[in-house]
Amino acid sequence: MAKTDLGRQFTRGEWTEFCALLKLLGDGKLHSADKFFQRKPNGDYAVGRIVRGTRERGPVEYLVDVSRANIVIAEVEGDVLTIVPMREFSEHANTLLQALREQHGRFSVPASVWAFMGRIFAETPKSPAIRGANRRFQGRSDLLVQGRDGLEGTPPLMGFSVKASVGRGMFYEGNSFSQLLFRLKGCNDELMKAYNRLFDGEGKRDFEKRKQFLREHRFGMRAACALDPMFDRNLSMVHGAAVAMLAWCVRDILLVSDESRGVMETVKRMTSVNPLGMPDPITYERVMKDVLMAFFFGLRPCRIWKKEKESGGYLFVTDDDVVGFHTEDEKELRDFLYAHTMFDFVSLEKGDWGNIFKNGDEFFLELNASLRFEQNLR
Repeated sequence: MAKTDLGRQFTRGEWTEFCALLKLLGDGKLHSADKFFQRKPNGDYAVGRIVRGTRERGPVEYLVDVSRANIVIAEVEGDVLTIVPMREFSEHANTLLQALREQHGRFSVPASVWAFMGRIFAETPKSPAIRGANRRFQGRSDLLVQGRDGLEGTPPLMGFSVKASVGRGMFYEGNSFSQLLFRLKGCNDELMKAYNRLFDGEGKRDFEKRKQFLREHRFGMRAACALDPMFDRNLSMVHGAAVAMLAWCVRDILLVSDESRGVMETVKRMTSVNPLGMPDPITYERVMKDVLMAFFFGLRPCRIWKKEKESGGYLFVTDDDVVGFHTEDEKELRDFLYAHTMFDFVSLEKGDWGNIFKNGDEFFLELNASLRFEQNLR
């Protein structure tokens, strides 16, 4: 029995994480989702073990004993702490799902749920961090889930981020090393100086003024490379045209199009233009999905990327269920990321972009962007 934060109020996101733990252990399965966030037929992934942090004992593991319909709770590589029937996890998951439907903002839960939390060594709905897990799983470490042993041996440990909805959370954050460079035609020293002097009333780079300046002078713009050589190398490992495709999309959403910034919609615009002259236009969609998966697996600027693939994904708590997208069903995960991410603006100061600079006799413009999740169902 663990001492809990009995009666304390927590956010929906924090209760959502605990609800996902209860639901997965009660069902003994992770239900894969389709694009409408409904259970995918024949998409169940058998859960064998979940690892979760605790304040007092460090990591604790929940082992699914299907034959006896029990959950064995033990210290990792240590003693068994207690054994609890799976049906009790299901009952409390349903109680928590109801509370999530009815409550808003910060709230607490019935005393029966708090008592159950103590029995299963969960002092608080939000799991304390497990050392090294956040970095290993690229921030997706709310729940660490492992499948049951099968014919193909021991399944990988998967790191999951648990969400109450798709929302607008960050997927890939642009920074001062993720700029994409464009070679400018028709620029000169005077125009460069005039452009770089465009600031707002607070002395910050004024994007709208700079955007208007670029439109008025109609510079020829051609993607050159990523400013950071490591970022350029990493993207080129995904596909030889990945830098050019990502650059086209960033330029389109920042300077050209006033339409949707969704990745899928932006790539459709790129496909219709076919700026790289691809013999098969479907290449744009395929490569962008590859880029999204590379970001999922940890591709970042200023860091050597070895194409290592840590398993995991995203769990979503809907009104009456918990479903997920994960690397054991990579096609659905690729489609999910493609349909539910969007390009987003990065502060010119934070991302250190938006200037024109000269290198030799050539002029270059720096552009930058992040990727967020998008809630619209498509």
